[in-house]
Amino acid sequence: MKKSLYFLLLALLIAIMSIAFTGCTEDETENETDPENCQHIFNEELGYTGDDEAHWYACTLGCGAKYKIEKHVWGDINEATITKQPTCEEEGHATLKCTVCDKEKIELIPKTKHTVGAGYSSNTTHHWQTCGGCNAEMNKEEHSLKIAHYDQNQHWLECVCGAQGEKANHSWVTVNETTMECSDENCQATKTIVAEGHTCTYDNGRVTQEATCSTPGVMTYTCTDPNCGATYTASIETTDHVYNGAWDHNDTHHWRNCKCGAKAPESEREPHKYSDKPTTDGYDKVYECECGLFKTEGSTGYIDPDGWT
Repeated sequence: MKKSLYFLLLALLIAIMSIAFTGCTEDETENETDPENCQHIFNEELGYTGDDEAHWYACTLGCGAKYKIEKHVWGDINEATITKQPTCEEEGHATLKCTVCDKEKIELIPKTKHTVGAGYSSNTTHHWQTCGGCNAEMNKEEHSLKIAHYDQNQHWLECVCGAQGEKANHSWVTVNETTMECSDENCQATKTIVAEGHTCTYDNGRVTQEATCSTPGVMTYTCTDPNCGATYTASIETTDHVYNGAWDHNDTHHWRNCKCGAKAPESEREPHKYSDKPTTDGYDKVYECECGLFKTEGSTGYIDPDGWT
């Protein structure tokens, strides 16, 4: 009798323990939709489970219950692993990793700016530059013959791309007993009066006035006969503009003009980059771009400037 009672109690104890420890694995379908039926076990040493938005500790019994749900903390894009370098034609890819659970995601890197190649292409009416990376046409403009050039015999107006207007012979006038200069208002050509019967042979010239981005330079050529010393001048091509002067902008883009005043072409212009953290004048949120332009967003009520963060 005692032995029967012992076995009966043992069977009852086993049945109770079976119910207690079976947990969510006894009926997976039910517990996946109703994890409250599971006696959860969370083991942080097993690491995180997660999706694209967050990570958490999952119940080890498989019921789907979550513990300590937190959004991913993505690392700095500047420290990400670049898996595809961006170009001026295609966006790049960077692999960002969550600093907590090591979950990874792909972040797009914006296309790079077009890079202006050397020189110009042109037709009879326009000139343009070409991107060195993709051959896209850039900065297309009509010819503008404004730069005065000259050589030993003629003068002409020239476009920044090198296109030339009609050439004309110099109109020499005597300045003094040794020097003549061209009388055309756009020409700075000079030459030395050569002794009658002497034919000059000129050297390769030397720069006597450096060119700038707005003014051609001057090259002076000298007769190689030491008893002569006659000279003449010719122009040197202007240099490229350097766009690091004062800021300029429109509603959507900003750029720096050349210090000579020349406006930057489209290739040098970028969208405004407003600060992530605005200031306030009490009634609006004020964002500032690096070029000095401001934009405001109205608020629903008064903002205390002393308490604004």
